[in-house]
Amino acid sequence: MKTPRWSRASRCLPALLLSLAALPLSAQTPQTVIVRPAASAPAPSPAAKPEPRLLTPDEKRASATAPGTLRPERPALPQVAVPLERTAGAEVRTVVQTPRREADARANGGGVSDGAARCGAQKDRAVRDDCREDLRVRRSLG
Repeated sequence: MKTPRWSRASRCLPALLLSLAALPLSAQTPQTVIVRPAASAPAPSPAAKPEPRLLTPDEKRASATAPGTLRPERPALPQVAVPLERTAGAEVRTVVQTPRREADARANGGGVSDGAARCGAQKDRAVRDDCREDLRVRRSLG
């Protein structure tokens, strides 16, 4: 004899009710999941700017200004003021370097001559003394 359909369902009914009763309990438990971006994640790129539209010749003509109407915000300031006329009491000195003046400046200035420095740079004492003696002879001859 066959069992009616509802009797098979009645056998599964307790299992179905238990599973349905367990669902709300699992749904009520809070589950917090924190997802952090990876360290090598690319930064979000800003939206690309559209390129500016070129003006048509008519638009350019409409926005044009007459020559000489645009002025800078501040007037240009001269960096160096050079007087073009002679001023009273100004002393004008022109120094021309000649070999004679350069020799006098070296002799009176107390500077080191190249020859003396070259002689002083020699490693051997005898070579240094010979070099200095040659310099004295050359200076005495003129």
